[in-house]
Amino acid sequence: MSPEAVEVLKLLGSFLAGAAGAVAGAVGAPFIKEWWERKHLRTTEKQVRWRPFLGAAQDFKQGLIDLKAKYQQKPLAAPWDRRPALPTEARDFVELLTLNQDPAPIDKWYDDLKTDPDAVRNDAGAVQRVRVRLHELNCATNSLYKTAKYLGYAQRVRGELEQGRLICPQATRNQLIGLILNVRAELNGTSKDHPGAGVIMELQDSIGESVWSPDDRVISELEFRKSLLQTPGWEQYLELLRFFVALHLKLDSEVAKTITALDDLCPLLERMCT
Repeated sequence: MSPEAVEVLKLLGSFLAGAAGAVAGAVGAPFIKEWWERKHLRTTEKQVRWRPFLGAAQDFKQGLIDLKAKYQQKPLAAPWDRRPALPTEARDFVELLTLNQDPAPIDKWYDDLKTDPDAVRNDAGAVQRVRVRLHELNCATNSLYKTAKYLGYAQRVRGELEQGRLICPQATRNQLIGLILNVRAELNGTSKDHPGAGVIMELQDSIGESVWSPDDRVISELEFRKSLLQTPGWEQYLELLRFFVALHLKLDSEVAKTITALDDLCPLLERMCT
Protein backbone atom coordinates (compact mmCIF):
# COMPACT_ATOMS: atom_id res chain seq x y z
CA MET A 1 0.00 0.00 0.00
CA SER A 2 1.36 3.37 -0.98
CA PRO A 3 2.11 6.06 1.62
CA GLU A 4 -0.67 8.17 0.15
CA ALA A 5 -3.21 5.39 0.68
CA VAL A 6 -2.06 4.94 4.29
CA GLU A 7 -2.52 8.65 4.94
CA VAL A 8 -5.99 8.61 3.42
CA LEU A 9 -6.99 5.68 5.68
CA LYS A 10 -5.68 7.55 8.75
CA LEU A 11 -7.71 10.61 7.88
CA LEU A 12 -10.80 8.50 7.28
CA GLY A 13 -10.31 6.73 10.62
CA SER A 14 -9.96 10.03 12.45
CA PHE A 15 -13.12 11.35 10.81
CA LEU A 16 -15.15 8.23 11.69
CA ALA A 17 -13.90 8.25 15.29
CA GLY A 18 -14.84 11.90 15.66
CA ALA A 19 -18.26 11.33 14.14
CA ALA A 20 -18.89 8.39 16.43
CA GLY A 21 -17.84 10.43 19.46
CA ALA A 22 -20.15 13.27 18.47
CA VAL A 23 -23.08 10.87 18.04
CA ALA A 24 -22.31 9.18 21.37
CA GLY A 25 -22.05 12.56 23.05
CA ALA A 26 -25.32 13.74 21.55
CA VAL A 27 -27.08 10.57 22.65
CA GLY A 28 -25.40 10.29 26.05
CA ALA A 29 -25.71 13.90 27.18
CA PRO A 30 -29.42 13.70 28.11
CA PHE A 31 -28.81 10.53 30.13
CA ILE A 32 -25.90 12.13 31.97
CA LYS A 33 -27.98 15.24 32.65
CA GLU A 34 -30.89 13.16 33.92
CA TRP A 35 -28.57 11.08 36.14
CA TRP A 36 -27.03 14.22 37.62
CA GLU A 37 -30.40 15.85 38.28
CA ARG A 38 -31.70 12.66 39.88
CA LYS A 39 -28.61 12.46 42.10
CA HIS A 40 -29.06 16.10 43.13
CA LEU A 41 -32.77 15.53 43.84
CA ARG A 42 -31.97 12.44 45.92
CA THR A 43 -29.50 14.46 48.00
CA THR A 44 -32.09 17.21 48.49
CA GLU A 45 -34.74 14.67 49.55
CA LYS A 46 -32.38 13.28 52.18
CA GLN A 47 -31.87 16.77 53.59
CA VAL A 48 -35.47 18.00 53.60
CA ARG A 49 -37.48 14.80 54.00
CA TRP A 50 -35.75 11.57 55.03
CA ARG A 51 -33.35 12.85 57.68
CA PRO A 52 -35.87 15.22 59.32
CA PHE A 53 -38.52 12.48 59.24
CA LEU A 54 -36.11 9.96 60.78
CA GLY A 55 -35.17 12.45 63.49
CA ALA A 56 -38.83 13.19 64.23
CA ALA A 57 -39.68 9.46 64.42
CA GLN A 58 -36.74 8.75 66.75
CA ASP A 59 -37.59 11.71 68.99
CA PHE A 60 -41.26 10.71 69.14
CA LYS A 61 -40.36 7.11 70.02
CA GLN A 62 -37.85 8.11 72.70
CA GLY A 63 -40.29 10.62 74.13
CA LEU A 64 -42.93 7.92 74.55
CA ILE A 65 -40.37 5.54 76.08
CA ASP A 66 -39.27 8.16 78.61
CA LEU A 67 -42.82 9.10 79.56
CA LYS A 68 -43.85 5.46 79.89
CA ALA A 69 -40.94 4.87 82.27
CA LYS A 70 -41.85 7.92 84.38
CA TYR A 71 -45.45 6.83 84.70
CA GLN A 72 -44.52 3.24 85.55
CA GLN A 73 -42.01 4.24 88.22
CA LYS A 74 -44.77 5.68 90.36
CA PRO A 75 -46.04 3.28 93.08
CA LEU A 76 -49.71 2.66 93.72
CA ALA A 77 -51.29 5.31 95.92
CA ALA A 78 -52.25 2.78 98.59
CA PRO A 79 -52.84 -1.00 98.83
CA TRP A 80 -56.60 -0.45 98.76
CA ASP A 81 -56.48 2.14 95.99
CA ARG A 82 -55.63 0.55 92.65
CA ARG A 83 -55.33 3.90 90.86
CA PRO A 84 -51.67 4.75 90.19
CA ALA A 85 -50.08 7.83 91.69
CA LEU A 86 -49.29 9.92 88.63
CA PRO A 87 -46.04 11.80 87.95
CA THR A 88 -45.88 15.59 87.73
CA GLU A 89 -46.10 15.39 83.93
CA ALA A 90 -49.70 14.20 84.28
CA ARG A 91 -50.57 17.38 86.15
CA ASP A 92 -48.61 19.44 83.63
CA PHE A 93 -50.59 18.08 80.68
CA VAL A 94 -53.81 19.03 82.45
CA GLU A 95 -52.45 22.52 83.16
CA LEU A 96 -51.64 23.01 79.47
CA LEU A 97 -55.23 22.08 78.70
CA THR A 98 -57.06 24.01 81.43
CA LEU A 99 -54.47 26.75 82.20
CA ASN A 100 -55.12 25.97 85.87
CA GLN A 101 -51.86 26.16 87.83
CA ASP A 102 -52.87 23.53 90.37
CA PRO A 103 -55.18 21.07 88.61
CA ALA A 104 -56.01 17.58 89.77
CA PRO A 105 -55.13 14.88 87.22
CA ILE A 106 -58.07 13.88 85.07
CA ASP A 107 -58.92 10.19 85.45
CA LYS A 108 -60.83 9.95 82.19
CA TRP A 109 -61.55 12.98 80.04
CA TYR A 110 -64.34 15.56 80.02
CA ASP A 111 -66.07 13.59 82.76
CA ASP A 112 -63.62 15.20 85.19
CA LEU A 113 -62.98 18.48 83.38
CA LYS A 114 -64.27 21.51 85.28
CA THR A 115 -62.85 24.27 83.07
CA ASP A 116 -63.75 25.34 79.54
CA PRO A 117 -60.33 25.25 77.81
CA ASP A 118 -61.44 27.67 75.12
CA ALA A 119 -63.02 30.23 77.43
CA VAL A 120 -60.03 30.36 79.77
CA ARG A 121 -57.76 31.25 76.85
CA ASN A 122 -59.63 34.54 76.62
CA ASP A 123 -58.45 35.30 80.17
CA ALA A 124 -55.23 37.25 79.64
CA GLY A 125 -54.16 36.67 83.25
CA ALA A 126 -54.51 32.89 83.01
CA VAL A 127 -52.65 32.80 79.69
CA GLN A 128 -49.81 34.93 81.08
CA ARG A 129 -49.46 32.74 84.20
CA VAL A 130 -48.96 29.66 82.03
CA ARG A 131 -46.71 31.51 79.58
CA VAL A 132 -44.22 32.41 82.32
CA ARG A 133 -44.35 28.82 83.61
CA LEU A 134 -43.68 27.15 80.26
CA HIS A 135 -40.09 26.37 81.24
CA GLU A 136 -41.48 24.36 84.17
CA LEU A 137 -43.89 22.60 81.83
CA ASN A 138 -41.09 21.81 79.39
CA CYS A 139 -41.42 18.00 79.44
CA ALA A 140 -45.14 18.17 78.73
CA THR A 141 -44.91 20.78 75.97
CA ASN A 142 -41.92 19.00 74.43
CA SER A 143 -43.83 15.70 74.39
CA LEU A 144 -46.74 17.37 72.61
CA TYR A 145 -44.40 19.00 70.10
CA LYS A 146 -42.48 15.79 69.35
CA THR A 147 -45.79 14.09 68.56
CA ALA A 148 -47.04 16.96 66.39
CA LYS A 149 -43.70 17.17 64.55
CA TYR A 150 -43.74 13.45 63.79
CA LEU A 151 -47.32 13.70 62.52
CA GLY A 152 -46.30 16.61 60.31
CA TYR A 153 -43.56 14.65 58.56
CA ALA A 154 -45.56 11.41 58.48
CA GLN A 155 -48.52 13.10 56.81
CA ARG A 156 -46.35 14.94 54.26
CA VAL A 157 -44.03 12.03 53.38
CA ARG A 158 -46.86 9.51 53.10
CA GLY A 159 -48.70 11.82 50.70
CA GLU A 160 -45.60 12.35 48.58
CA LEU A 161 -44.90 8.62 48.49
CA GLU A 162 -48.46 7.85 47.42
CA GLN A 163 -48.21 10.49 44.68
CA GLY A 164 -44.85 9.15 43.45
CA ARG A 165 -43.10 12.45 44.18
CA LEU A 166 -40.16 10.94 46.09
CA ILE A 167 -37.38 8.88 44.50
CA CYS A 168 -37.91 5.40 45.82
CA PRO A 169 -38.16 1.84 44.40
CA GLN A 170 -41.77 0.68 44.23
CA ALA A 171 -41.27 -2.14 46.72
CA THR A 172 -39.63 0.20 49.24
CA ARG A 173 -42.33 2.80 48.60
CA ASN A 174 -45.06 0.31 49.44
CA GLN A 175 -43.20 -0.87 52.53
CA LEU A 176 -42.72 2.68 53.81
CA ILE A 177 -46.37 3.57 53.29
CA GLY A 178 -47.39 0.41 55.13
CA LEU A 179 -45.12 1.12 58.10
CA ILE A 180 -46.26 4.75 58.35
CA LEU A 181 -49.88 3.61 58.27
CA ASN A 182 -49.11 1.04 60.96
CA VAL A 183 -47.83 3.76 63.31
CA ARG A 184 -50.97 5.74 62.48
CA ALA A 185 -53.19 2.78 63.33
CA GLU A 186 -51.43 1.96 66.61
CA LEU A 187 -51.51 5.58 67.77
CA ASN A 188 -55.21 5.56 66.97
CA GLY A 189 -55.63 2.37 68.98
CA THR A 190 -56.08 -1.24 67.88
CA SER A 191 -57.19 -2.71 71.20
CA LYS A 192 -60.16 -5.04 70.83
CA ASP A 193 -61.68 -3.71 74.05
CA HIS A 194 -61.22 0.00 73.25
CA PRO A 195 -60.48 0.49 69.55
CA GLY A 196 -59.77 4.07 68.58
CA ALA A 197 -58.99 5.14 72.16
CA GLY A 198 -55.81 6.94 71.07
CA VAL A 199 -55.39 9.83 68.63
CA ILE A 200 -58.08 9.50 65.96
CA MET A 201 -56.46 8.80 62.57
CA GLU A 202 -58.20 11.60 60.69
CA LEU A 203 -57.21 14.04 63.42
CA GLN A 204 -53.61 12.81 63.21
CA ASP A 205 -53.67 13.89 59.57
CA SER A 206 -55.25 17.21 60.50
CA ILE A 207 -52.60 17.89 63.14
CA GLY A 208 -49.92 16.96 60.62
CA GLU A 209 -51.27 19.48 58.14
CA SER A 210 -51.64 22.19 60.77
CA VAL A 211 -47.97 22.14 61.83
CA TRP A 212 -46.67 22.39 58.25
CA SER A 213 -45.80 25.99 57.44
CA PRO A 214 -46.17 27.66 53.99
CA ASP A 215 -42.37 27.72 53.58
CA ASP A 216 -42.19 23.89 53.47
CA ARG A 217 -41.15 23.16 57.05
CA VAL A 218 -42.65 22.02 60.31
CA ILE A 219 -43.20 24.93 62.70
CA SER A 220 -40.65 25.41 65.48
CA GLU A 221 -41.29 24.42 69.07
CA LEU A 222 -41.52 28.10 70.01
CA GLU A 223 -44.26 28.63 67.42
CA PHE A 224 -46.02 25.51 68.66
CA ARG A 225 -45.94 26.63 72.30
CA LYS A 226 -47.40 30.00 71.39
CA SER A 227 -50.23 28.39 69.44
CA LEU A 228 -51.16 26.16 72.42
CA LEU A 229 -52.24 29.30 74.30
CA GLN A 230 -53.97 31.13 71.46
CA THR A 231 -57.63 31.21 70.61
CA PRO A 232 -58.57 30.54 67.95
CA GLY A 233 -55.82 28.06 67.10
CA TRP A 234 -55.21 25.93 70.19
CA GLU A 235 -58.16 23.66 69.39
CA GLN A 236 -56.25 22.04 66.52
CA TYR A 237 -54.17 20.32 69.24
CA LEU A 238 -57.08 19.30 71.43
CA GLU A 239 -56.78 15.67 70.32
CA LEU A 240 -53.12 15.62 71.36
CA LEU A 241 -53.96 17.11 74.75
CA ARG A 242 -56.77 14.60 75.19
CA PHE A 243 -54.37 11.75 74.49
CA PHE A 244 -51.64 12.90 76.88
CA VAL A 245 -54.04 13.89 79.66
CA ALA A 246 -55.22 10.27 79.72
CA LEU A 247 -51.78 8.76 79.04
CA HIS A 248 -51.84 6.68 82.23
CA LEU A 249 -54.73 4.69 80.74
CA LYS A 250 -52.84 3.95 77.51
CA LEU A 251 -49.36 2.86 78.61
CA ASP A 252 -49.79 -0.83 77.79
CA SER A 253 -51.94 -0.27 74.72
CA GLU A 254 -51.54 2.73 72.41
CA VAL A 255 -48.21 3.89 73.89
CA ALA A 256 -46.52 0.48 73.90
CA LYS A 257 -47.81 -0.48 70.46
CA THR A 258 -46.87 2.86 68.91
CA ILE A 259 -43.32 2.45 70.23
CA THR A 260 -43.15 -0.99 68.58
CA ALA A 261 -44.51 0.37 65.30
CA LEU A 262 -41.90 3.17 65.34
CA ASP A 263 -39.24 0.54 66.01
CA ASP A 264 -40.27 -1.10 62.74
CA LEU A 265 -40.31 2.17 60.78
CA CYS A 266 -37.01 3.74 61.88
CA PRO A 267 -34.59 1.18 60.33
CA LEU A 268 -36.10 1.68 56.87
CA LEU A 269 -35.92 5.46 57.27
CA GLU A 270 -32.25 5.05 58.20
CA ARG A 271 -31.69 3.20 54.91
CA MET A 272 -33.32 6.06 53.02
CA CYS A 273 -30.85 8.46 54.64
CA THR A 274 -27.73 6.62 53.47
